[in-house]
Amino acid sequence: MGAVHVEAFPDSPKDYNLMHNNGAVLVAYKGRVVEEVTDCGLESNELEFVVSFLFRNLRKRDAHQGVYGALEIAQASLKGFAKLHSEKFTDFNNGVWEYAQLYRVNKIG
Repeated sequence: MGAVHVEAFPDSPKDYNLMHNNGAVLVAYKGRVVEEVTDCGLESNELEFVVSFLFRNLRKRDAHQGVYGALEIAQASLKGFAKLHSEKFTDFNNGVWEYAQLYRVNKIG
């Protein structure tokens, strides 16, 4: 992600203040999806993570990486490890664009 600050999702999101010039990527564990197929006894067990992107720019401008590029970089970086389930715009507040990606990772064991 280059010069972007990556950290765990804050305990109090309303109080989070974006201090990094380029933006921040916040990661949170959302839960687990368990599906059983009774005929074969197969079980799908996936962990879900939400990756939130907070950026002041949508596109690359004045040497700052925008949120659009960061969304693509995250997806490419996690390919093969986690699958992108959904992506959406979530908020624009005080000059900060927020997008979220939902990833699923197969739980082993």
